[in-house]
This record gives sequence, structure tokens and C-alpha cells, in this order.
Amino acid sequence: MIKFIDAFGRKPETTFEQFSTHYANVHAGIARNGSLHQIARYVQNHRIVDAPNEPWSALAPWAADAAAEVWFASGTGVLDMIAEPTAKALLADEANFMDMNFQRHPIIAREHGDGGSSAAQAVKVQLWFRRRPGTDFDEFADRIRSESFDALSEAVGANDHVINVRDSEFSFGDADVERADEDGESFDAVRELWFPDLETISTAAKSWSSSWAELIAPSIIDTKRSHRLVVVEKEFALNAH
Repeated sequence: MIKFIDAFGRKPETTFEQFSTHYANVHAGIARNGSLHQIARYVQNHRIVDAPNEPWSALAPWAADAAAEVWFASGTGVLDMIAEPTAKALLADEANFMDMNFQRHPIIAREHGDGGSSAAQAVKVQLWFRRRPGTDFDEFADRIRSESFDALSEAVGANDHVINVRDSEFSFGDADVERADEDGESFDAVRELWFPDLETISTAAKSWSSSWAELIAPSIIDTKRSHRLVVVEKEFALNAH
């Protein structure tokens, strides 16, 4: 199983509420009512507007308002889906609520862990990592997948922990995918942590400062080019036809 992960911002002249409503209702409606049989699972992540900034001071600020996560059985499924009329309709709808100038760096990743498999949880944290300059990708991937991070996530009160590591062999090839990615700086991994509430996050950052720092900003990442997104997730069942 592989996962497509893509973060984006809202259209400048829209409020967050307008953006979020369109994303959850209109955009998801196109996906639900169309034909995207290649997709195994579809999750939207909507930013929590009042999430505290202090726990993430080690990471660079980010203007992302949401992120999509889409699971596929294989890379072939991703490329087949892109050619579907429903996928083209989804791409056309993006201009209605997304900031088309937002620098998007979607990744195809391999998921390690089984977080988020339980009932809906109140808060999810996505940590979008780029590796430190000069670090070999394979070395980065091995270290970021270390089981020690599972222990750290438990220590700070996270209910679940997943690390999504970019599939370095995947390529969109000649597929017609509109993405603002001129600088070619793809993310290398996305860490996901689930917490019961925002208060637990603030407490963890203060009470477990060393564990928190290693979990949120491990030494192998480039903190100036890595970001965080605190969200609520919404899962949608798609038609299987």
C-alpha cells in the first residue's frame, strides 16, 4: 500500500470556513460521486485554526490550510487514477477554493505504522520533513523509521504514530498533474501523531522537552525547510464502481 500526500493553502479571497466547507462538501462530493476505483482510502485533513504555535517553534512557519491523503494498492493505481474523468474534475475544482500559487510538494510515500486505525481522534499532527543538506536519502529513511520514535511518541502522550517515507523510485512520468513545484524540493517524509486534545500537546512540549524536541525536530532534518500542520481528519467512503 502506498499513499499520496498533498498539502495546500486556501484561495486568498476566501475565509478558512469557506475553504473548509468547499473542500469537505463540494470537492469530496466530486470524489464520492465519481469513479475512482483505484483509491483504497481517502482522508482530508483540515487545519485547526486555534492550534498553539509554541510547541512547534523549532520548525518553519507554513501557510498550509489542509492536506489530502489518498491510499492506493500500487504506484500503477496512482497513474491510472490520474487519467480518470473524475480526477480531472477534481483538478479543475481546485481553482475554486485553493491558492494556485501555493508551493505544493506532494509525495508518494510508504506508510510505516498503523496509526489512525481506531475511532476518530480529536487532533492529528503532521510533520512535513526535509532531510538535512548533505544527508543521503537512504540514511535518512533508515533513521526516521527507527522504532525509538514509537517510544518517544508514547512518552509524550500520543495515541498513535505513523511515519510516511517518500518512495524515491516513484515518478509521475508524463502524467498531466498540475503542481507548483518549480524548485523541485520534495518533502522526504511526513510524520503523523494523534493526540486526544490540544492541551495534551502543550503539556507534552513542556513536560517532556527533550523527548518532544527529538520527535518533532530530529537532528537529521532541516528545520528551516520542514513544517507542521495541526489538523482534524475527515474520512470519506468512495464509490467502488
